[in-house]
Amino acid sequence: MVFVKICGITQSSTLPICVDNGADAVGFVVGVPDSPRNLTEKQALTLINDISPSIQTVVVTSIYSLNEVEYIAGRFSKSKIQVHFRCRLPRFEELCELNLERIIPALTAQQAIHLNPDLPSFQKILNRIPYILIDGSLGMGRLEDVNLAVRAIKRLHPCKIVLAGGLNSNNLLQVLQIARPFGVDVSSGVEQAPGIKNPERIKTFLTIAKHFEEKSPVFEDYHNKQNLIQFKVNNDG
Repeated sequence: MVFVKICGITQSSTLPICVDNGADAVGFVVGVPDSPRNLTEKQALTLINDISPSIQTVVVTSIYSLNEVEYIAGRFSKSKIQVHFRCRLPRFEELCELNLERIIPALTAQQAIHLNPDLPSFQKILNRIPYILIDGSLGMGRLEDVNLAVRAIKRLHPCKIVLAGGLNSNNLLQVLQIARPFGVDVSSGVEQAPGIKNPERIKTFLTIAKHFEEKSPVFEDYHNKQNLIQFKVNNDG
């Protein structure tokens, strides 16, 4: 069954919809002031405290240094921390110093492909992190070349990979059939306006993901599938 995270939540009314329809995780954007989904720490904590402990909570943040990760992790002790690095690909030796059971690194497929999974430090991380998020749009909601994501998934095997960026109910099934990721992450693809989630879109997205069968036929060539339209919208996950 596909792992699903609904990201960029700003309203408490969205939470029961996610829980009741089978979402595995919900995400809250903190420390990204240019995002329409950005929350203050107080707002995020209030939402996190309102949700059932049966669902995973993830704080999504964009940082320059690992010190910022430690600060956010300390403020949100019950949540996992999804880390988008603004300046460079982090050195894995540095990441190993953190509490990796709670850290979710966010990379582009290109960055993932160029990592060296044979490094001892890399192996240590793969054995401890929850998963790696692959988002080629860098949080801007553009659908990446899915074949590139497939290469990243193979490169990082057996690490769990969650795909994000430009996903919605119209292209989700085909992306799942091509890439076969551990999970998917959606934000703008289930919205009616930036930062405002649409209940019916959430339900439809979750229904498709949760009823996906791994034995479904595989689409070999993403570029030839007309429904996989690349588009640009604001997105945080």
